[in-house]
Amino acid sequence: MKRVVCGCFGTIYYADISKNGFMSGNNRKDVTDDALVAVLNHIMSMNEYQDRDGFSGYEYNVGGRNINLVAYDKSKYELVRKGDNNGK
Repeated sequence: MKRVVCGCFGTIYYADISKNGFMSGNNRKDVTDDALVAVLNHIMSMNEYQDRDGFSGYEYNVGGRNINLVAYDKSKYELVRKGDNNGK
């Protein structure tokens, strides 16, 4: 069975998966760049992205931490680290 999976070093593959859940090294294709572009296109097509004039994403709880996967129009938004006095 073919699936999109993430390897142990973060590479995203389209690969054969065995019945016991292991990825075959013989027939795998690195699709990391294509997967990231697909996710970015998905976020940009969300109504929320249009309603917020170029800002949207998802929030996940990973290991007890809230992680955001965000796409934003850099010409309209600036990413500033909390506590950095407006990035200065």
